[in-house]
Amino acid sequence: MSEISDITTDAVPNPRNEEVEHAENENANNNDVPHNNDQFSKSSPFSSTKKKNNPKKYNQPSASATIINISKSREIHIGNNLTINMNGNDKLKKTDIPETSAIKSLKQSKIPITKKDLLFAATHMDSEWKGVARALNIGEGQISQFIADNQIYGTKEVIYQVLLDWYQNDPAEANVGNLCTILWDNCQKDVVRRWSQRIE
Repeated sequence: MSEISDITTDAVPNPRNEEVEHAENENANNNDVPHNNDQFSKSSPFSSTKKKNNPKKYNQPSASATIINISKSREIHIGNNLTINMNGNDKLKKTDIPETSAIKSLKQSKIPITKKDLLFAATHMDSEWKGVARALNIGEGQISQFIADNQIYGTKEVIYQVLLDWYQNDPAEANVGNLCTILWDNCQKDVVRRWSQRIE
């Protein structure tokens, strides 16, 4: 049996076509990435679905309240109704106080007014005191200025300053009779009644 050695062939290997190689690489890459077709989009758990934007409901308040804080004030009136509580004296003011002999003599008195008398009248005058100020020939502008200057100390101080101004600027007329007559004629009969009881 003869030994075979040095076998040769004239066959030459065909070089790979670059277009074929490129096509095969693309097919391999395409198999790794899923196709984005409608069927895949519908079944994919990662497919995005648009959420409906529901408008937020706004509940309007059913009731409202206004809070007003007022400090260091007197005789504040808010609203349509005004109720005055003077510890029972409001009933006395509404009834007609009889003009007794002591009140008549007081209204005719020519005794000069003292600051103690002014303080007594200012203490017992009620919320209608501005009528007395007008009867004493004190103008609206002056009344407003007295309120602005003295309201911080209370209404009693405002009234006292009004009476004191009349007392200082018109001393000839500043007597007990004139003041009591003005008080009596301007809804301050209770002050005159108390004054008459004080001097009895």
